[in-house]
Amino acid sequence: TVALIMATVMIVVGLGEKDIRQEFEVRDPAQVAFLPRFLQRVNLHPHHSRYDLAEASIRMWQDHRWFGTGCWGFRHLLAFYVPEHEWPRVIGPSGRANVHNDVLQFLTEFGLIGFGLGMVGVPAAMLASLLKSRMRPSRALLRSFALLALGIALVFALFDLPFRCPAILYAWCAIFAGLPKLTGGGKE
Repeated sequence: TVALIMATVMIVVGLGEKDIRQEFEVRDPAQVAFLPRFLQRVNLHPHHSRYDLAEASIRMWQDHRWFGTGCWGFRHLLAFYVPEHEWPRVIGPSGRANVHNDVLQFLTEFGLIGFGLGMVGVPAAMLASLLKSRMRPSRALLRSFALLALGIALVFALFDLPFRCPAILYAWCAIFAGLPKLTGGGKE
């Protein structure tokens, strides 16, 4: 296994050395001046428009507060919330279909009602069930790791869109919903 992992790393680094080096080139020194020294070599260029996307998303949500813009509404309305002279920089030739923040994406597209039911209501119901369950002491480690994994997915949702992927959404919900049964139960 170790040999296979090492061979894979050597192949990836050998074939992609030029592209890997480009990812760590500083393209905009002013953009990275506030970062710690070890992060100043990371290329933030592909992500520079995310702040503009988040700002447009918040303004979009403020205009469609209760029910949102509808599924994929962000991508269809983005141009109305970005000044035309900023389109090449923010929207770009390939377009930006997502905010790259699940919380803002769901809030913008489904409003307070959809966000409250889907992203707050369902996890709150699962959390209530988990808190009511009695945990077996031997399963404390399992519960801790499962909650850590669920929390990491939530943090990741602030920077990208893991919950737009059905596999991640279903796995997250299944793990969360199954935790009371997996870690609780009768006497040992």
